Amino acid sequence: MDCGCGAGQLALMSPDEAMRRLQQLTMRRSVWTTRVVLVITGSELMVFDAETNAVMERFPLSLIHSPTAVMSGGSGDMYDNVVVLIVLGESQQNALPEVHVFQCLKHRASTDCSM
Repeated sequence: MDCGCGAGQLALMSPDEAMRRLQQLTMRRSVWTTRVVLVITGSELMVFDAETNAVMERFPLSLIHSPTAVMSGGSGDMYDNVVVLIVLGESQQNALPEVHVFQCLKHRASTDCSM
C-alpha cells in the first residue's frame, strides 16, 4: 500500500501521523491499494508490481528516513503489520517528503524495517 498521506501539506510527517492519516483516508474509502514486492539492492529500495513484476518506484536508500514498523495486537485492526517509509525529496524541485505505507502479508514488519 502506498499512501501520499498529504505529504505535500506537511513539512515532515511522523510514522504515527501517517498511520492516523491512513485511518482517516480508510474511513472515507479514499485508499488505493496494490500488491507489491519490496526489494533492497545495494543502494536503493525497488518497488515491483506483484502481478507484472514491473518496477513501480525506486528510492535511493540514502533518502529513506526512519523506516518504522507499526504492529498492532488488536484483532480488529486492519493495519496490523505495517512498514512506514518517509522518502525525502531528491532536489529543490521535489523537496517535500513522501510517505509510503506498506501492509506486510508474508513477513513481520519489524523484520522488513531492518534496512
